[in-house]
Amino acid sequence: MQQIDEGSSRILSPREEQIVDLSCQGLTDKEIAARLSISTGTLNTYWNRVRRKLKGSSRAELASSLVRIKAEGRLKELEAEAELLKQNLNKLSRTKNVIQTELHEVGLNLAKAEAQHKATLELLDVGVVSIGANGVLQEFSQGAEKIFGYKAEEVIGRSVEVLMPDAQGRRHQIYVDRHVATGTARILGMGRTVTALRSDGEEIEVFIEVRKVLAAGEWSFVAIIRPA
Repeated sequence: MQQIDEGSSRILSPREEQIVDLSCQGLTDKEIAARLSISTGTLNTYWNRVRRKLKGSSRAELASSLVRIKAEGRLKELEAEAELLKQNLNKLSRTKNVIQTELHEVGLNLAKAEAQHKATLELLDVGVVSIGANGVLQEFSQGAEKIFGYKAEEVIGRSVEVLMPDAQGRRHQIYVDRHVATGTARILGMGRTVTALRSDGEEIEVFIEVRKVLAAGEWSFVAIIRPA
């Protein structure tokens, strides 16, 4: 005969649950014993354990208690899962705060580095001009203001040709269009002396070095300029 563990746990064992489920399906004790390949005596021992754990007498009461216990167990599982999810969300929130703090610090460092770079260029009496692929001025440093006699707000948004004599301006746009179309460039990274045009119409000689920069998926040209 199969030995039965007489433990006093309130939660039913898998076999005990199986017996109650089969009884709820309408099977008799004899049919349940045959289905589970146990004796009726062993089945009675299981029933006694079930009644003791569920504190019920009729089969209906036992089935109702089993459903309630399962529901309570599932509720506890859901509560545990909810608590775990809450803990994970708290971890994610802390991680997000750390990332935001680090990004803020990176932004401050970049701004500081940019300010130091610009200050260095100003000390060197160098002008920095940023130009879009369409030839429109995007940035105009204080050094560039001194060289060309324009304020930044007067030229930003205008064609770079405003800083060149007419003939040279036309050639410049041809060079830019050719570079955008073919990728070839004769002056990128190479310094040379060119004629520039100040705001008062005076033509001056400047030494210029042009770099190509990719930012936010768009190409632009940065020119570093100083009096020749």
